[in-house]
Amino acid sequence: MAFIDYMKVIDIISMLFETAQKPEVSAIHDKVDYFDVNLTLPNESLLTYKLVLHKNELEIILARKYFSEKSFEKWVSRLEYELEQLFMRNIRLEIRDETINYNIKILS
Repeated sequence: MAFIDYMKVIDIISMLFETAQKPEVSAIHDKVDYFDVNLTLPNESLLTYKLVLHKNELEIILARKYFSEKSFEKWVSRLEYELEQLFMRNIRLEIRDETINYNIKILS
């Protein structure tokens, strides 16, 4: 089980994307630690990302198409701040910039 409450992370991501509706979370594999999360944005478009739970980390996989370079940097900064405020401890993010996705690891 992950060291951090993944549902709270999903709630923070939903807040950062300013969604009005609750996110739809579904398991995508036989294992219980891989999730697809669907958010309905204010303009009614659908945003989908993956969440992978590991023993000492949580990984968020977001498509690059949702961000410009500068907006992603600003969004990650806000994500880190909100996580630190919620969990009341220093949060370390490891970001891997891939061709199609941004992979964000929340490390313990």
